[in-house]
Amino acid sequence: MAITESEASVDRDQLRRSLQLDGFEVSKGKTIPIEGPVSVTEERSRLLTNLGASRLGRKTLIAKHLEDAEDFFSEGKMHPAMGQARSALQAGVEDTVSLVENHAKRRAGGGFVNQIEFLMREGFISADEQQAFLAGWGFLSAGAHPGLPPDEAGRVGLILGLEFMQMLLVKAKNLL
Repeated sequence: MAITESEASVDRDQLRRSLQLDGFEVSKGKTIPIEGPVSVTEERSRLLTNLGASRLGRKTLIAKHLEDAEDFFSEGKMHPAMGQARSALQAGVEDTVSLVENHAKRRAGGGFVNQIEFLMREGFISADEQQAFLAGWGFLSAGAHPGLPPDEAGRVGLILGLEFMQMLLVKAKNLL
């Protein structure tokens, strides 16, 4: 296999990360699926479809942040990858807040925490979802994750960014 035959560690690592994004890993010389019932590839596709159909004002910017996050991850640049996932989530929350503000005729205030609190007060998300968004935001914002290798932190960060954006898009479609 190319991943085990590659002499260059950088090339091998980039290929491994690219395979991870596609839902595979190499074990004992074979490519095996690493995804269970949730496919990152399917989630990304579903998210981009939902994003395109949404009323969010900065769809193109959000899609670009997600694309950049995947590119940085493939290149082994975990902190920039997580930063791009965080930027996509922030833009998604801000655009969702704008839609809810227009619907509720009230203002949220600035900052991620205030905006998530506003979405909860307006019934857009539950109190449990508020805590989940804040925890996800904290994970994407933290510099280090003790006990998690950087590749794993980057992979988890990408998945969190995808899934929280997906939740916003589904709720916006259903509630607004």
